[in-house]
Amino acid sequence: MTFNINKRPFNKLKLISFECVHIYDDFWSKRQKINREISIQHQYEKLEQDFHIDNFRVASGIKKGVQIGEFYFDSDLYKWLEAASNILYTHKDADLEKKVNEIIDLIKKSQIQDGYINTFYSTRFLHKRFTNIYIMHELYCAGHLIQAAIAHQKATGSIELLEVAIKFADLLVNLFLGGKRKDVPGHEEIEMALIELYRITENSKYLRLAEEFINRRGNIPNFKTFAINQYLGMISTLNLAEKKNKEYQKAVELPLDITAKKPEVNEWVSKLTLKDQLILLKEYLNGNFNQSNVPVRQIIEPVGHAVRAMYLYCGMADLYSETGDQKLLHALRRVWLKMVKARMYITGGIGSERGAEGFKKDFALKNEDSYSETCAAIGNMMWNLRMLQITSNCKYADLIELLMYNAMLVGQSIDGIEYTYDNPLVSRGNDKRFEWFRCACCPPNVARTINSIGKYIYSISEK
Repeated sequence: MTFNINKRPFNKLKLISFECVHIYDDFWSKRQKINREISIQHQYEKLEQDFHIDNFRVASGIKKGVQIGEFYFDSDLYKWLEAASNILYTHKDADLEKKVNEIIDLIKKSQIQDGYINTFYSTRFLHKRFTNIYIMHELYCAGHLIQAAIAHQKATGSIELLEVAIKFADLLVNLFLGGKRKDVPGHEEIEMALIELYRITENSKYLRLAEEFINRRGNIPNFKTFAINQYLGMISTLNLAEKKNKEYQKAVELPLDITAKKPEVNEWVSKLTLKDQLILLKEYLNGNFNQSNVPVRQIIEPVGHAVRAMYLYCGMADLYSETGDQKLLHALRRVWLKMVKARMYITGGIGSERGAEGFKKDFALKNEDSYSETCAAIGNMMWNLRMLQITSNCKYADLIELLMYNAMLVGQSIDGIEYTYDNPLVSRGNDKRFEWFRCACCPPNVARTINSIGKYIYSISEK
C-alpha cells in the first residue's frame, strides 16, 4: 500500500492518512464499528427529523417553504457528510453511499449561480447574506462544506461536491481577498478549511484568503462599536427570520412549534444566570469571546469560546506549516503552555465558563464549573495533531491521548446513540446524555473523529 502522506514545507513530521492505519485493537475497533453501523445511521435519521436535510430540499426548489431551524444548521449536515465519507473511504456501504449521493445532489441544486450556499439566507432573504459574518456563521458553515467536500473526494474520487465547494470558495475570494471587505469571521473554521483546499488544489488564493482572515483578528477598528452593531444586526436578522417563519406557518398551516420556535441562541441565553449573562456580554464586548481581543501574533493566553479558540489555533498552525511564520509558532507555543498549565482540567477538558462556553482566568477550574464541551476536546485534538507535526515534540501526542480517552469519548454513549454537549466533572444525578440537540454540533463531530482516529496514531519523519 502507498501511504497517502501530506508533506508540508515547515513540518518536521508527515501525516499518515487515517485509511492507511488499520486498527484491530478491541477498544477502538469496536468504537469504529459502532460508529459506522449505528451512530452514522442514527444521526442521519435525526438530521432528517430536524429538517437539516429537508432545508436543502427547500433551498433547491424541490419543496416550497423556508429553512426550519437555526442559522448554523447546514454545518451539522456537512459534518455528517464528512463522517460518512470517512466511513466510505474504508468500508463499502451501498445504503450509506446512496444517502451521501442524495444529499450531495440536494446541495448542488441549492447552490446559487454565483456559488453561494446557505439555506438560512437563501430561502428567506438572500439580500442579507454576508451582512453579519461575525455572528451568523455563514463562513463557519462554508468551512465545513469545504472539509466535507475534500473528505468525499478522497473517499470516492468524485469531484462533484468539491466543485460545489470550490465555487463557493471562489465567491469568498472575490468578495473578501485583498481588503475588499474588512469583515472578520466570528466562528473560526473557514481558515483551516481554506488552507486544506489550497493543499489539494495548489491554488494560492485560498491560502491568501485564510491568511487575511487570520491577520484581521484583533485588528478591527472601533471594536466595541463594531461588536454592538453586529449584535443589533443579528437581532434584526433573527426577528425578520421569525416573522417569515410565522408567515409561512400561517400560509401552509404547519404546527406552530415547528416553524415559529424562538431562535436557540435566545433560549440558551435566557437559561443562563444573570451573572453568566453579564459575563457573556463582557466577553463579547471586549473581544475575548471571538478571539478578537489582540492580533494573533500577540496572543499570550487562551480566551473566550473554547471551540472557536481551538479552530483558530488550528488555522494558525496550518498557516505556519505553509509559510514558516515564526511569530505564529511562538504565539501557539505560548497559548498552549498557558492552557495546559492553568486552564485545562485533568481530563483535558477546557472551558469552565458556562456563559461564554469557554475559558476563565488561571486555575479557575472548579469541578462543578466544568463545561468541557465535547467539540472543544475534538478541536484540541486537531490542534495538537498539527503542533505534533510541526515540532515533533511528544508532549502534543501525550495530550492527544489524554483527550481521546477522556475529554472526547465521554461525549458519546457506549451504544453510540446518545451524546453529551458539555461534560461536568461533578454530577448530583441530574446529568444525562441525549440522542440529539437543537445545537447538534457535537454528534457529527464525534462521528467524523472516531472513524478517522488512525491519523492521530502515527506520523513519520524524513528519516
